[in-house]
Formats: sequence, C-alpha cells, structure tokens
Amino acid sequence: MTHHKLLPLLSLIVAAGCTGELSQTAGAGAADWFAGAPGATPASPHMEAVLAFRGSRIVVEKSCLSCHTIGDQGGTVGPILDQLFNRRSEEWLRRWLKNPNDVKPGTKMPNFEFSPAEVDELLGFMARLRKDIPRDEILASEATLAEKGQRLFAAYDCLACHRIGSEGRFIGVDLTWVGLRKQEAWEQTWLHDPEAWKPGTFMPNVGLSGGETEALSAYLHTLQGEENEASRRWETRTLFYLGGSAQAAGEMVFKRFGCWGCHGLQGKAGDKNPNAAPAERVPDLWGVKNRLDEAAIRRTIREGAIPGRLNPSGPAPPFSCPSWGTHLAGRELDNLITYINTLAPKERVWKFQ
Repeated sequence: MTHHKLLPLLSLIVAAGCTGELSQTAGAGAADWFAGAPGATPASPHMEAVLAFRGSRIVVEKSCLSCHTIGDQGGTVGPILDQLFNRRSEEWLRRWLKNPNDVKPGTKMPNFEFSPAEVDELLGFMARLRKDIPRDEILASEATLAEKGQRLFAAYDCLACHRIGSEGRFIGVDLTWVGLRKQEAWEQTWLHDPEAWKPGTFMPNVGLSGGETEALSAYLHTLQGEENEASRRWETRTLFYLGGSAQAAGEMVFKRFGCWGCHGLQGKAGDKNPNAAPAERVPDLWGVKNRLDEAAIRRTIREGAIPGRLNPSGPAPPFSCPSWGTHLAGRELDNLITYINTLAPKERVWKFQ
C-alpha cells in the first residue's frame, strides 16, 4: 500500500480518536454551553465560529472532519479550513464545492452534489473564520526580514497545505528542505504569481505585495532541514502503526525531502527549469529505472546533480538536485530507491491458454 493510500486510513484513525463526541453533536449553541459551564472562560468569537462550523449539519453528515481540520480537530488528508477565505476567492470556492474534479482533475475530494443553499451555508461558515492579516504591521516591525516572513507564513496559514517538520499537510510540497532545494530569487517569482510559472497549479495567488514576497522568500530560504528529525519521528510512528512497506517508507522520504516539488507527483512532469540543458526541464523520474541502472540513481541522489547551461552565457538554471547523501539516514536511501523503481508503467503480463 502506497503512502497516498495510507494517509486517508491514518486520518480516519486520527479523526476517530480526536474529533470526539463534541464535533459530532455540537451545533451553534456549543459555545454557549461552554460559556455557561461553571468556571468556564467565555468562548472567543473565533472559537464560536469554529464550534458552529464543526457541529453543522453538513460537516457532520458528510464526515468532513475525517479529511479536513477545523480549529484543532479533524483529519489530515485535506487542507485545514480555518483561513480558507484568506487564500481562495468566493467564486473559486463555489466552483470547487459544485464539482471539485472540474477544478482539480483527479482530486480525492468527492463531489457531494451540494445544493446552492448548502454551498451558501458552507461559505457562510468559512467566511466567519476569516481573520485579517496584519501585513502592514508585520512589515513595519523591527524584526529581521526572515522573521517577518515567518510571521506572514503563519498569518496566511500556509501550513494548511504545506508541511514543515511534523506540522502541516501534504497538499502542497513539503517545505522542510525548501531553502536547500530552491533559490531565494525563484521563490519571489513563484510567490508573486504561481499561475504564471506553472499554469494550472493548485497554489493560489493571494495577491502578495513585493515586500511580502521578499520577506516570505527570505524565511523559506532559512528552511534547510532543521525540522527534519521531527518529521522523521512522525514518519516512523505513522509507518509503524500502519505496517508500512519499504515502498511506502520510500514514498514518505520522496515527499519529506520535497522531491515531487521539482520532479512532479509520482515523478511525472518535471518542472520547467529555464536554461537547463538539454530540455529546460527538471528530468522526469517516470520510468527512470529503464534509463539508468540502480548504481547511477543511487549516486545521483547521494552526490546531487547540477544541470548544464543551455546558453553558456545565460543565467544558471534555478533548480538543481542537492547532495542528499549526508542528510539521508539508515535505510532511507534504500527505501527511496525502492519507491523510485515503482515509478514506471506496469509491465504487461502475457497469459497463454
């Protein structure tokens, strides 16, 4: 069983244990109950909105918390929903709720065929959870540029889709090692307008200012594996509870080190890499076992690969493969190669009668 199949199962297990009876029964009056309990602290407006959303009829009937988190409860398969209105427009969300597959073909999100009234109801709950982002206050602070970026990263709730260490989600690329994998200048280009770089990307354009993109890219460049041990512990526990195979463990390594951020999901459709010889793209890994022997694959991962320049007088390509050999531990390299060897079309088996 591969990692993308393991995660839904894990999320169901987690959700069953952590959403609790409250999220299945609490409605709009749940906050009032807490506020009226002896010695209880009155709930904040945000917590009231969280409780109302979590206990709403649609969320309960459709088991939304088995995949999504609202507040601090729910599953880990889908994005955290708290600040969704800060990242997506109402028009985009309406299209998504009407039929997710029309927006993102192949998505795991089912089409629940919500009625227009149900879509309005869900959007109303999401809108109540929206928080104002103090961008001007953050940028005007005395903090360093990277510290400002870290505060903006938290304010935009980027961990709703991305992961650092053991925190966040795998909807977007794991950022634990992003500072080692990507150039800071490229991050600014990407954050300014993701769609311009990669048409059809699921990454939203939230309208960042130049100061915000500069601060965020400075923060992202500081992420060079310091949280890897926390991520590794999370990964080890997950595989232990689910009885993961070497292939599943290798897929987790592939995601944790952000390999698919350049090579594409399942190693397909490597990202464009301007001025990289020979094709100005990151190499696909799909079927790589048929092009390179295992020793060559192992050597490339351990030593890294810097692409040549298509135009020798032009700029260096933005993407190169770091030397991962000093960062991989134990059987991680073996497991990663096991997974990479699965990235190929299934071999046809002929049966003769």
